[in-house]
Amino acid sequence: MMRVVLVDDEAPARARLTALLGEAGGVTVVGQAANADEARAVIAQVTPDVVFLDIEMPAERGTELAASLPEPRPFVVFATAYERFAVDAFQYDPADYLLKPVNRQRLAQTLDRLRVKLAARRDTEREWTAAARAQAHLLPRTLPDLPGYTMAARTLPARAVGGDFYDATIVEGRLAFVLGDIAGKGMAAGLIASSVQARWQAAMKQRDLTAAEMM
Repeated sequence: MMRVVLVDDEAPARARLTALLGEAGGVTVVGQAANADEARAVIAQVTPDVVFLDIEMPAERGTELAASLPEPRPFVVFATAYERFAVDAFQYDPADYLLKPVNRQRLAQTLDRLRVKLAARRDTEREWTAAARAQAHLLPRTLPDLPGYTMAARTLPARAVGGDFYDATIVEGRLAFVLGDIAGKGMAAGLIASSVQARWQAAMKQRDLTAAEMM
């Protein structure tokens, strides 16, 4: 079920779009707002998949609201009575742009596009989760105690670093360090990074590696 929030300063416009979405099926309106401040509060509370957003609103335009939404951002569909706003609106990477009054056929096309985008996003989320789990078991539970050094570490989720990784170990009093950058993001890059890291850790436990062997 696609979860949407409607943002429009005109109540009749929100009511019409609510009715059209209800007819389309597979969509539920989880919140409504009449201005940007209300919209921010509603979006933060219900975390919708999609926001249908009017452009011309009092105090703050819809494009300004769209630009200010924090990650993870919902998909944005601009809906306005003014075609001249299209060029400006597309600078904010909307999922689609609808002209009022919204008709059923055009709305159906927009919903089809949104379903494709949402499916792709969910696939990516699953890949990120799988990659994070694959990498997590390689992380050390404690840091080594090295006299004369203060040790610290920070862990980033797979979705933030993709296939980039680093690792370090102490071999006979020397610090060995490896830095890797695997092209791409998601499960494939995460698994490659994890397997390379695991191989390096295993090798370092057995013997020293030369620079050539590390390549």
